[in-house]
Amino acid sequence: MLPALIDFGVPICVILLMFIAGTEITFQSLPALRRSPRAVLTGSLGQLLITPAVGLAVISATGPVQRVAACVMLLSFCPGGGISTYYTYIARANVSLSALITAISTLLCLLTIPLWLSLFPHFGTTMLGLAAIPATQILGQLLLFMGVPLAAGAILQRKMPEFVSRHGPYLRTLSFIVIGIVLILSVISMSGQLSDLARDIAASSALFIVLAMAVAHVTTIGIPPADKHAVIIESAVRNIAVALLLGKSLLDTQGLTILVGFLTVYFVIELVIIMGYASVVQKANLKFSRA
Repeated sequence: MLPALIDFGVPICVILLMFIAGTEITFQSLPALRRSPRAVLTGSLGQLLITPAVGLAVISATGPVQRVAACVMLLSFCPGGGISTYYTYIARANVSLSALITAISTLLCLLTIPLWLSLFPHFGTTMLGLAAIPATQILGQLLLFMGVPLAAGAILQRKMPEFVSRHGPYLRTLSFIVIGIVLILSVISMSGQLSDLARDIAASSALFIVLAMAVAHVTTIGIPPADKHAVIIESAVRNIAVALLLGKSLLDTQGLTILVGFLTVYFVIELVIIMGYASVVQKANLKFSRA
């Protein structure tokens, strides 16, 4: 079951998520760039350049086995995930800024992922067990599975904005369901194989989220609260579908199996931590508005 899920489920998830991300690239989001350019740059370009350093710090602190370390680094190369907009909405933070950051980071990762892989050749067999695939090949895969559906979604938004506005929430929900099914079925198909790594996976996932949010908190000092919280949430939410796509290219079967388990645990921990954070921020906002 797992090979079929990886060969067909992952590309479908990536294409669907990227198409939906493309439909959210609108001119209505651009005022957020003019109002708070620092927040946009910190949340998009900043996270793509800083988050790999967070990944290295997590590996140094937790000392996980090689294959879990590879999962941490692959995740750190990825752009923000679309569910961050939902978290931001729960927090009553700047939703349009969140959507813009997700869109920009997704576009920029077409360049930053090949860049990181080319800058760290020692991440191959000596450190993380990744396959030595040329950056140009990775770029080609990213353009095919991400660039093309992103452009298609943006064109649909441009040509049929009312259709996108009416059906966008359903498409977004469908995308989360699809990737959730892929992760759940993958974990079921490899039950028992990850028990020995559970502690490493959980510790690395939790520390990555907390550290990424802490770094974002520092880099957004002086930014208005609604923008600051949006950036902090964005910093910890990674695009799981893109991580799976990278893993499919760079890891062997066992490594890919561990990556699926890692991402599943990561998503659960992310949900708990960030929903908790968003709830605290929401209550603080409501208390402030009533004062």
